Amino acid sequence: MKNIVRIKLINQCAGKLQFVKNIKLICTNLGLKEAKDIVDNICTQPFKYVEFEIPNNTSIYDVKKLLDDLSWTSISRDDEMAFYNYEINGGVQWQREANMLKLGIGSREDYLDFIKQSIQTNFGNSEELITFVLNKLSDEQLKQTLEKIEY
Repeated sequence: MKNIVRIKLINQCAGKLQFVKNIKLICTNLGLKEAKDIVDNICTQPFKYVEFEIPNNTSIYDVKKLLDDLSWTSISRDDEMAFYNYEINGGVQWQREANMLKLGIGSREDYLDFIKQSIQTNFGNSEELITFVLNKLSDEQLKQTLEKIEY
């Protein structure tokens, strides 16, 4: 199965060249022209999701983390910032998996993995989801969770 990601810009990309370089960095199998075509597609259709394939060993969380880390990277020559604000999800396959889980089709591990990935990638309501889950824990479980946090 292909590993697909969907990205939608929330505002115009201030540093398109750097955004192209960042997509190229994520999608190591792409050439510069293919990465530019993806970014052109994303930038000409703000507020609309654009799907593209990412390497199989790369998760949506990895893509989001890399884009977040690189979104303020400056380009050395003209000091242009590559700021972009975006939403990301796992594409049509990800939506199918979500629908299957909503129907109750899946193991406990499937639910845990999906919820974990959703929280890690900050999908729309991650903060609300974290609050919901934490409210389900007893005081003792909250203390145990706190002990696992690395400072």
